[in-house]
Amino acid sequence: MLEELDRQIPLANGCPGLLLYGRRRTGKSSVLKNLPGLLTTNVLTVELSMLNPRVSASPEQFTARIIESVGHALGNSPQPAPADGLDLPALFEALNAADRELETRGKRLLLTIDEFELIDKLIGEKRFDERLLETIRHSIQVHRRIIWLFAGSHGLDELPNVQWPSYFISVRTVPVEMFTAQETGKLLTEPLATSTLWAKDDPKRPRFGAAFWGEGGIDWVHAQAGGWPHLVQLLAEAAIDVINDRGAAGLRPDLWDDVAEKARRRGDSVLRQLLHGECGEAGEWEYLFGFADKHTLPPPESAAVRRSLHRRELVTVEDGAWRLRVPLMRLWLTANRDLL
Repeated sequence: MLEELDRQIPLANGCPGLLLYGRRRTGKSSVLKNLPGLLTTNVLTVELSMLNPRVSASPEQFTARIIESVGHALGNSPQPAPADGLDLPALFEALNAADRELETRGKRLLLTIDEFELIDKLIGEKRFDERLLETIRHSIQVHRRIIWLFAGSHGLDELPNVQWPSYFISVRTVPVEMFTAQETGKLLTEPLATSTLWAKDDPKRPRFGAAFWGEGGIDWVHAQAGGWPHLVQLLAEAAIDVINDRGAAGLRPDLWDDVAEKARRRGDSVLRQLLHGECGEAGEWEYLFGFADKHTLPPPESAAVRRSLHRRELVTVEDGAWRLRVPLMRLWLTANRDLL
């Protein structure tokens, strides 16, 4: 996925804009954090998040932060913004000027907007104007040296207030996918492989040999987490604590249940959000809760629920029966029967 971003950003005729899409806790923030180190020095970066109140307080402040950050990336002297912020024409003119300067320098600029779904919410609340998206769409079309990258955990069709596909018609989606078994093994054995605290080949960089995870231990962690990056990390941290508490030399099969239970308790908030907090369709939570007592269920009657559960990557289908994809999630449901 990082490789796909690296291919798209330096396209000779200009990248048409990117949507980095992945469900919650799949590592989008890590991708954005590591992306500048992957790119060549010819690509400047600006990173903004809609969770930052200085960005999302008003459309004027949003435009002011973009202008300010782009100017900083170009090394220009910052210009104080008016007290009430800057409007859309000012934003577009600033992007025009930046695009020309980038052309002169032979550089590109990657402008990332994390948690972009909040723009949809703000438009729905009448706090942002939909014309902002018209401006962004036009910038994507004409500013060939500026690459807009939007990161979020919802598909465009999940956003209720704006017809996002019409504005993002040329934007290319880059999915953040679950870990493969190989990627899980890499994280468990070299958890700080991308850390800049050590030189690339520093032998002191922390590592865990495969033997530490015991016979079948890495496969067990991967299966329990369903490859969900955050849950892999959660189980790994729980495993290390259980191993230390028991004075064991590594992870043994007789410790697996204790590791899963510790991870379940420690990850209560994230598991609650992934399972319960993101239910948006009528009957969706009631259907999910059925897995507290059964390993498999018949398909939901509601097409909307079926679509949502697949999109949320919570289920898998085997011989027509539906099963939770992540055993750790079923453990959480079983321990929280009082929620229904």
